[in-house]
Amino acid sequence: MDIVFFRRLGGILKIAIPGFSSKEFSLLLLHSAFLIIRTWLSVVVANLDGLLVKTLVRFFFLLSSFHLN
Repeated sequence: MDIVFFRRLGGILKIAIPGFSSKEFSLLLLHSAFLIIRTWLSVVVANLDGLLVKTLVRFFFLLSSFHLN
């Protein structure tokens, strides 16, 4: 990546996002916010899933040890 790449990227960004008050910038900002929220929710659900599995494994271990005695 050299200076030519960054100049071309800057030119493309000027066309894609004309200004901070444009519709395109608002859509990009909204899309980015939803991606961040989706990632956060995925982490929360994964943590809840891990907690559920841990609880179920503990329960079945205690249940099986109770039946063995």
